[in-house]
Amino acid sequence: AFLRAAPFSDCLRSGSETVIPMTFSEDVVWNADRSRLQALRSRTTVFLSDTVQGRIDFMKSVRRQFESAGLPGFAYAYAFLFSSRDEKLWELISTTLIYAGIAVVATAAFFNHPLGTMLIGFCVVMVDFSLFAWMIAWQVPIDAVTFITLAIAAGLSVDYVVHQAHAVFHGGLPSGKADMPALVEHALDTTGMSVLKGALSTLLGVMLLSVAPTHVFRLFFKMLFGIVIFGALAGFVFFPACLTLCMHAMEALRPCFLPRQAAK
Repeated sequence: AFLRAAPFSDCLRSGSETVIPMTFSEDVVWNADRSRLQALRSRTTVFLSDTVQGRIDFMKSVRRQFESAGLPGFAYAYAFLFSSRDEKLWELISTTLIYAGIAVVATAAFFNHPLGTMLIGFCVVMVDFSLFAWMIAWQVPIDAVTFITLAIAAGLSVDYVVHQAHAVFHGGLPSGKADMPALVEHALDTTGMSVLKGALSTLLGVMLLSVAPTHVFRLFFKMLFGIVIFGALAGFVFFPACLTLCMHAMEALRPCFLPRQAAK
């Protein structure tokens, strides 16, 4: 019945000809003899949210409404292509960070003591979680740019830790907590300055992106700035502190294992 009402009434057969107004010629598809409507496209204007999550929620809402009507078809908009991608980003980010972290730790295990490798993995995880808090504080959205920089973070942040770990454990596991100050001082004297220069040069290299007119470049600066800051803190503060705590714990637990070893 709705086909006999305007504007579709103009598309019905009139004598031996079928009149299809130009307005709807690209939106209406008839069968071979033009007696039955096969497909119909309906267009509307929408206002998208300024946030990534708002656009994802809008896409889901539109598709739910379309599916609830029981119509054979789908709801499509060009913006939905990006919303569908952004919806999958959390899954992509989690799997990418896990695989990248495993690869980084496995590679570091070839050159470091097992305790140093464990602390390196712990520092990388700390940097990743700190970046998520950094994104919330600086209102950085989850999109393709942040996905790329988060994937870079695992490989870039480990640089500030692995050199310190190699310098500390180069001669093997320290004999006790009394050796830790000298070993940490040796690591900072031999590799600390080079690591610090690398962090400062990276900061200077991306500093100009902070005033870039393009939003993508400014997001890239925010993420790299956080990676360098948290990576340097992990290498110069977090790693030595965790290493000292581990040595104190090993020193405290050593008497518990000595009687058992003597009995053997």
